[in-house]
Amino acid sequence: MEHVQYLKIYLDDHRAGAAAGTDLARRLWRKNRSGPWGAELKGIREMLEAEKETLDSVRAAVGVSGGHGKRALAVLSAQAARLKPNGHLLGYSPLTKVVE
Repeated sequence: MEHVQYLKIYLDDHRAGAAAGTDLARRLWRKNRSGPWGAELKGIREMLEAEKETLDSVRAAVGVSGGHGKRALAVLSAQAARLKPNGHLLGYSPLTKVVE
């Protein structure tokens, strides 16, 4: 059953990416919901949240569990990447929205 191991790795990796992406999408929407991109960001956030639920359903259907470490690492890595000098301690720099 070697192929099951590869499926588990793929699903773990995809779910970890979805966790990090959803975390970013939530933060972007929260910070910009009243701006011109608010509705678009809300749609992206909702789409990623639905993808996470779908992945969880697929994982359960094929009997894949675990992967919590990869998810935590993905989210923490995404948050750590935000800790870079941009000239603004707590807020956006002029290029932050472009980069994100």
